[in-house]
Amino acid sequence: MRPRGELAETPLSLESVVSVTGTAELASKAPGGIVIRTASVRCFSAAARLPFEINKKTIGARLDTVLDHRVLSLRHPQLHCKRQTLHTFNY
Repeated sequence: MRPRGELAETPLSLESVVSVTGTAELASKAPGGIVIRTASVRCFSAAARLPFEINKKTIGARLDTVLDHRVLSLRHPQLHCKRQTLHTFNY
């Protein structure tokens, strides 16, 4: 199903903020066992495309990109874990 209305013209990325209204239904094949039958979707804030994907298992970006966007890269579990380990050994 193609988006209609406001979302048809709004390119959404990973960090976009949306409100979804609908009915929750049990679905054994769905992640978490629940799906939402959407009645409406509203975009509050469309985010710019991220320099790399923080929701993947590994960051597929070059070191200079990761360092240029350090605040964002520290949100990745793999890099956050390394930082926590280094912090523990420094004290």
